[in-house]
Amino acid sequence: MENGHRSLFVSIVLACLVVGGLLWLMSVPAPQPTIPSSAKKPASKPAPRRQASPSPAPAPSWSSARRTPARDARWENLDRTCRYWTERVARAGATSGDRTFQQAACQRQAEYARQTGRSWQPPRVVSPTAPAQTNHVVRVPVYECGRHRYGSIDYRNCRASEKKRLEQGCRSVSAKWDYARGDERIRLAAHRDAWCRAARQYQIVN
Repeated sequence: MENGHRSLFVSIVLACLVVGGLLWLMSVPAPQPTIPSSAKKPASKPAPRRQASPSPAPAPSWSSARRTPARDARWENLDRTCRYWTERVARAGATSGDRTFQQAACQRQAEYARQTGRSWQPPRVVSPTAPAQTNHVVRVPVYECGRHRYGSIDYRNCRASEKKRLEQGCRSVSAKWDYARGDERIRLAAHRDAWCRAARQYQIVN
């Protein structure tokens, strides 16, 4: 009888051990398979960061970055030249050459203003006024060589010298008239006409 009880007790204990072992095995997680080091993929390098392209520097402006003392001096010279010829055209007695120089000078200044971004307005050209009429008569002194006998050699030599003096006076006043402007040009025109007329009319022998 006792042997029967012992066998039953041993059987129960063994059954408990088997069941406990099974439960323990079920609670333990299954091991993950290991990958050999030779089969591992090499770590990929991070992609290089793209550097932002630098924005283009703004183009320097003539009015600020490129203004230099040399360019300012050239601008002042062009401005003086344009104004000078404009004033000459505005005077009485201006010639077509004066107007040509005035147009060329002001065109050069306008072109330089466009290149350098400067503001420029053409100077106002005042129409020349008509020269005032004058009744002033220029009298040229003429020596008639009356101290010499008419027709003599001295008389002829005297009148030849006087005619030469009148012709030289005509040329001299004409040269001054070519370079004169304004009122001075008008005044010299009267003297030129008087001297040249006297030289033409003067005869060595009447």
